[in-house]
Formats: sequence, structure tokens, C-alpha cells
Amino acid sequence: MEGGDLRQAVQAIEAIRQSVPDLGWHGFGGGVFPRQTRTKDLAEFRSDMTAPGQVEEFRRAVEFLQAVSRTKKPNRRRSSYTWKDIAARWYAQRHPGEDSYISNGMLIAAALALGFQVIPIDGGPNAWINIADSARHV
Repeated sequence: MEGGDLRQAVQAIEAIRQSVPDLGWHGFGGGVFPRQTRTKDLAEFRSDMTAPGQVEEFRRAVEFLQAVSRTKKPNRRRSSYTWKDIAARWYAQRHPGEDSYISNGMLIAAALALGFQVIPIDGGPNAWINIADSARHV
């Protein structure tokens, strides 16, 4: 999957949204840690995944994830929340002056779309992903 094609990005997000019913743009679940099932919030977070800003976050995350190495198992040293910050810094270095923000859920969605292993962490919004530690320095 290429991060550059807008239509392809929206289709990938819609496929992830269908296959992962508790993922929204903020991460897993309808609330914050610990995961709370707030149906209204989760429905809104899920609906917003294909809003223009979130689609751009997804595309940024795809670009980052296509540049990193994978581990055999999910990396438990850094959560998706840490990786989204690393990805945003990486993107900002390569695209000065552009918005570089990436939300937790859109990084997770991009990882799923690219076939990374994603394991939700303890009922919260974050996940372990099989991204190699070397990605901190890509």
C-alpha cells in the first residue's frame, strides 16, 4: 500500500475500521486508559478516521512505517503512543514546514494496513507493534 494515493488511503482505513471494531483515531476503545466502552465516543472516533486530517495522519504514518524494519514479535519497549511521536518527528525532519502530527489510532491503523503485528495493551488505547528499535533513528 502506498501512502501517497488519497483514495487508496481512505479504502485502507475503511477496511481497518471494518475489521477492528474498537479502533478509532485516538487508539483502542471509546475512552482513555483504562479502556472504557463509551459507545458514543467510540462511534465518533471511528467515524472521524476518514476525515481529511486523520487521512493525512494515516498517510504520514504509512510513509514512516514503510521506512522502518520489523521485528519478529511486537516490540514491548515502546508503545504505539511513543512510536506515533517518533513517527511525527521523523516526518517533520523529511517535510519541513508541513504538519507532522500523527495520532495514536492512525499509526495503529497504518501498521495494520501494512501487515504489522499489533497487540492492544492492557485494555487501554495503546498497542505493541513489531517495529525495530532502530526505527528511532531512521
